Amino acid sequence: MLLKMMLRNVKRQAKEYVLYWVTLIFTVALIYGFNSIYFYDITRRLFSVLNEGSGSLDYRYILVVFSVIVIVALAWFVGYMTNFMLKRRSEEIGIYMILGVDKSRIIKMLICETIVI
Repeated sequence: MLLKMMLRNVKRQAKEYVLYWVTLIFTVALIYGFNSIYFYDITRRLFSVLNEGSGSLDYRYILVVFSVIVIVALAWFVGYMTNFMLKRRSEEIGIYMILGVDKSRIIKMLICETIVI
């Protein structure tokens, strides 16, 4: 019976997770693309020319700082979405507890749903 409920929940939750996954894939691609800029020869030559003309400003540090900012924003986003999804399902989890389902089975069910999604 719990398997049947789990599959029903996966179908229902999949629609809500689409936006989450699309945004997550886009931000990871942004991080990867931005960090790979430095490894192009043209970009390295540009940085060396800019560093000669600017004196002490090193443009590689700007890339690192931006990458750290994006990673922190991504970590916040993942935490926020996880918390948001659990808050939306808190009533459902509460009903399972009232019906007498063990906490360990509820946790296993949530983990299995997340893996399937």
